[in-house]
Amino acid sequence: GLRIDVEHLAPALPGQEVTVSVELIETQGRKLRFKTSVRDQFEELGRGFHDRFVVEVAKSRARQDKKRQQIAAAKGG
Repeated sequence: GLRIDVEHLAPALPGQEVTVSVELIETQGRKLRFKTSVRDQFEELGRGFHDRFVVEVAKSRARQDKKRQQIAAAKGG
């Protein structure tokens, strides 16, 4: 994820059922923006936005492999 912006509006009680809604509201190339909301049967409990990038799998795996090698080298292995 790139960024999460959440506003807490009200509490939910343990065991209480809530509904989470997510809507894709904007795309710019690989960047996606989602609008989120959490409600119980009485009121909105929270809302916000979540910005993400579509991941290029091969590029991401290459970055992960490089980091694994760096960690192994730092540990002396």
